[in-house]
Amino acid sequence: PYPGEETVDFSGFGQSGLFLITGPTGSGKTTIFDGITFALYGEVSGSIREKDSLRSDFAKPDRSTDVTLLFTHKNKSYRIRRNPRYDRPKLRGEGLTNEAESGELYEGENLLVTGSAAVTEAVKTLLGIDYHQFKQISMIAQGEFTQLLVASSKERTQIFRDIFTTGLYDSITAVLSAKVKQLTGKVEENKHRIEEITATFQIEDPEWLELLEKKNRNYQKIVLAAEQELKIRKEQKEVLELQIAQQEQEYKKTLQLAEQWKQQNQLILQYEKDLICLEELKAEREERIIQGRQLKQNYEELPETQQQLNGERENLHLQKERKKSLEQWLTCEEKLKKKQQEYLTLDRIAKERKQEYEWQDDVYRKASAGILARELREGIACPVCGSTAHPAPAQISERMPDETQLKKLKQAYEAAWQKAVDAQTQAATLAGERKSLEDQQNLSDQTDSAQESLLKLGNQIRETEGKIHALEIRIQTVTEQYQNGQIRLEKVKSAYDQMKAGLKIPKDLEHKNLTDLSIRLTESEQAKRRLSKEKEQIAGHMMSNLKAMTILKNHLQDKEGLEEEYGILREVERAANGYNNRNLVFEQYVLSVYFDDILYAANQRLSVMSLDRYALCRLPQSKDRRTKEGMELEVLDQYTGKKRSVRSLSGGESFKAALALALGTSDIVQSYAGGIQIETLFVDEGFGSLDHESLNQAIEILKSLSDGSLMIGIISHVEELKEQIDHQIVIEKTNQGSKIKVMN
Repeated sequence: PYPGEETVDFSGFGQSGLFLITGPTGSGKTTIFDGITFALYGEVSGSIREKDSLRSDFAKPDRSTDVTLLFTHKNKSYRIRRNPRYDRPKLRGEGLTNEAESGELYEGENLLVTGSAAVTEAVKTLLGIDYHQFKQISMIAQGEFTQLLVASSKERTQIFRDIFTTGLYDSITAVLSAKVKQLTGKVEENKHRIEEITATFQIEDPEWLELLEKKNRNYQKIVLAAEQELKIRKEQKEVLELQIAQQEQEYKKTLQLAEQWKQQNQLILQYEKDLICLEELKAEREERIIQGRQLKQNYEELPETQQQLNGERENLHLQKERKKSLEQWLTCEEKLKKKQQEYLTLDRIAKERKQEYEWQDDVYRKASAGILARELREGIACPVCGSTAHPAPAQISERMPDETQLKKLKQAYEAAWQKAVDAQTQAATLAGERKSLEDQQNLSDQTDSAQESLLKLGNQIRETEGKIHALEIRIQTVTEQYQNGQIRLEKVKSAYDQMKAGLKIPKDLEHKNLTDLSIRLTESEQAKRRLSKEKEQIAGHMMSNLKAMTILKNHLQDKEGLEEEYGILREVERAANGYNNRNLVFEQYVLSVYFDDILYAANQRLSVMSLDRYALCRLPQSKDRRTKEGMELEVLDQYTGKKRSVRSLSGGESFKAALALALGTSDIVQSYAGGIQIETLFVDEGFGSLDHESLNQAIEILKSLSDGSLMIGIISHVEELKEQIDHQIVIEKTNQGSKIKVMN
């Protein structure tokens, strides 16, 4: 409602007493308390207003929307500045932009914190109460406590739950119920596990089956029966173990006798085998002796074979030497032919070069006279003949070579001639080598050509090499056969001598019959297996039953603990859920304590305002036994001595009761907030429903409250209050918004 800047100075009202905030309906009386609440906690006082609607629609676009609160707390001065979120014109360009919510808290001139949330947390720490507690302690809001007075038990529960934040106790009840449900599941699961493990026992006793078939099983008897079964099985196992030990001893004796007979039979068999082997070695020895004689004869003939091998090797050497010489002769012959051909070619070239040089030399000599004749003059003596007359001087040929050309032709001729001479010399050398080879190997008188001789000689060499290889193989084979024969003969002789010397003759040569012993061993083994299997079955049953017994006992122990815990927790949970002599759930019980304290404080004021007629009372039990609530409220009329519904009170009486209830709530909230003392209280409207006498009574009550250190502000438009209260904050309402005027 305020389009401009408004300032409210409470310091002129003193530290205590009443002051009035008055003005027409809708002028902005409650907005003053909203400003205080918003400055402290960033919230407004009522349940209808919203903090984002605090900006006045009458405000100019460029005016900011904010509040600054100066207050004292524990003899220290503080200042808070806050602004809500609102739209403002852009600093640049056209249109609007959103101004974010912000805040600042100062102690004196020192900035403590900034930011809306940070300021709120700092105020909570500073004052020791939160927004909801502050509202309940410092503001009796319009209609809220009248609603509390006439609310249903369920609605009143919700109101007090918000005031005293008792949702924790409802959560405790829910946790108890959840734990009971969880324990119920564990108990059922434990029961199921017990039934499962009981079914795993391997017991065939009829009495055991009767125990299991009973609806309510006696697990103590089941455990005793299982233990008795284990005892019987243990005795059976011990008997079987004794029988198995006896059977094992008998089996070992029979096995020992069978082993002795088996060894005796093996000795006889071995003796018989040794005799046969000895005869075989004797026969082999005779055979080796005969073979050795033949091998020795062959071995003694080897020198002749070696002599033949040496002759063939010498013959092969000669053949290879002749082949080598023949190959050299052929190579020399081929080189000689090539060199002779080269000589003929070089000789022809040299002759051609010589002819060319001699012809050019002759031309040059003849041309020399022409050169001299070219210098002759008539009357001058010829340098050759001395004649001064020159009738027929020689002429110079056009093809005459000069000295350089003639020199080159001579050098070419001499070089060609030297090459021809060198080729002739090399050919003569090769002819000498060929002659030497012919003389050495007698090649000059051979009838075949050199190539044919070389081919025949190659065949002869291969034939000779074959003979040599065959002779070498024979010598090696005969030698190895002879040596191996000697070795084998010695081994056979040694083996025969050793076997003959080591031959053991058993004392008893009679074979023992092992069949009967084998049958006895088989029967004993089968009996032992049968007993062992029976023992294993009993041991398996015992192990299975013992394991089941251990698990069953653990489950039974868990069952006892779970049932004990369940019994205790279930009793507590039922009590917390209202199954008690007061028919109250846990949270309702806690709230009833708060409510009783509030009613006690409220009745002290209601008694004065109603001239000792009325007192507010809480029903100890709900009228409806189906509910678990204990917040039913009645009023005791001292004139009649009866209790009746608070809804039967008149408007003025309801206001008195609501005011008393509000003041009592404020007292109790302060006491439960750790002794927090709020020194300012606002009462918002409701006085218009009071008659003159009731109004005076209410004023007297409020004055008595303000006699101490409490300053009380009444928010009302009732004219009679203006006459009784000097300190006023007057709200002047116009069609362009409201203005504030403070009257001290």
